[in-house]
Amino acid sequence: GNDPDAIVVSETSLNFMSKLRIGVMLEGSTGRRAPDERSVDVAFLHDVVSRQAREAWFSVPRNDESDPSIADHVPPRWSYRRVVGEEQLTATSYLVSPRQPRVGWSYLDALAAVIRKQSHRDNEHYLPARQISLQDHGLEAIFKDVHGLAEWVATYDDLLDKRQLMAQGIKVIRYRRERTHGRNMVVSSTSDLRVLPVLVRRRLDQLSLGLSDDRLSALAERMIADATAISGDVILRAAKRGVSAGELIGLVLSRALVAEELLKRPASWFLLDDYAQWLGQREEGIADILALSVDPGPDGRPRLRAVVTEAKYVEASGLAEAKRHSSQQLRQTMRRIEDALFGDPGRLDRDLWLARLADILLD
Repeated sequence: GNDPDAIVVSETSLNFMSKLRIGVMLEGSTGRRAPDERSVDVAFLHDVVSRQAREAWFSVPRNDESDPSIADHVPPRWSYRRVVGEEQLTATSYLVSPRQPRVGWSYLDALAAVIRKQSHRDNEHYLPARQISLQDHGLEAIFKDVHGLAEWVATYDDLLDKRQLMAQGIKVIRYRRERTHGRNMVVSSTSDLRVLPVLVRRRLDQLSLGLSDDRLSALAERMIADATAISGDVILRAAKRGVSAGELIGLVLSRALVAEELLKRPASWFLLDDYAQWLGQREEGIADILALSVDPGPDGRPRLRAVVTEAKYVEASGLAEAKRHSSQQLRQTMRRIEDALFGDPGRLDRDLWLARLADILLD
């Protein structure tokens, strides 16, 4: 029809939908299944969360001095996601850039006055947004049903928040962010990866740590939990291939070393493979972990500390080659970030890189 939100798909297009094939099943045709048995491998949800969103208007403080001119205004430099505290179980996406020139604010203020049927104060502006509640029972039922149907659930949506899935006990396996606004890809699952603790335990056994069986099992579970905090993709790879269980251990140990350097300050951990395309690099050519920590600087202003690491878990015979390859990956990643943020002369896309880092921190 004339749905403006419809995606135009062809065999020659490169978007995700072009690679999708649809299967239709009769309800109840799969028969009775065991509680942990799924009838399909992968289920795909397209804009299921966004279509449940409601319109909302949010007040933002007015600051005429910092408003850009219309010639300098570049909307993609600003994240369209509204920042909320962890205790606020909502996900909100602005419909327009949160930074506007004066003519933009004039238009939005007039629009808000008509739609809200009330005027705003002189020291504020209003921004339109879409909002969902992370405690919505309808969404909770949808995710429960679809995760009971499929081993893996791929959600293509611009409002889905990882916190919503985690709050429901759903593991986020893969998270792909494409740009400052637009749809993201989230792969999640509630399936129990029974083989993974066995693989990690086997790797730990090879280290001859001298621990009892109970402590060794507890250590394996702790490593899996720490790896999940970095990225669910680490868990997925380790569950598929035994050699990747060693990679999981290496990443967790690397994370522990960086945490000590940060003096136990709160930090956010990211697997750079999840953001490789966004940062303009291939997955095999990028470092492993990005740690971001915010603390007060000497002048009292917030300062962002970023630590990039590359880890390899190898036998002693492969140490030299692994060290050379790791050093190359780390240097390439650091060079790209340093050139983008601190290059002299400054790059034209520096603001876009800062916006990307800010958006990663919001994740």
